[in-house]
Amino acid sequence: MTLESEYYNVTGAPLCSKFYKVENGKITNKGIFPNMPIDIPDPHSFSDFEAGDRVTFTGFIYQWHSTNLITGESSQKIINMIDVIRWNSSNSKTYTTNETDLNPSDFKQENYISCKS
Repeated sequence: MTLESEYYNVTGAPLCSKFYKVENGKITNKGIFPNMPIDIPDPHSFSDFEAGDRVTFTGFIYQWHSTNLITGESSQKIINMIDVIRWNSSNSKTYTTNETDLNPSDFKQENYISCKS
């Protein structure tokens, strides 16, 4: 699956950067949390992004599954965390993993915190 996002840096520090989902060409308040493979750079580490820059992530989307134990009713929703296999920026720079048999240990598992104070 591919997610389009827009860059917005809350504090100006590179590791506090945020990516927000773009739907129908407009930015939403839904944050995207990319889980990067070990062989490509994390876009959070780039300091040359400016507010409004677009980044497209391609990979495997996480879904939240829940079941009501009383009614047995199940539901699922996309949570906007993505195991990234490729990403590209609006300046046409593209990064693609060379890994062919991906498993969870191939991803960095970074924990991004909210940088709002």
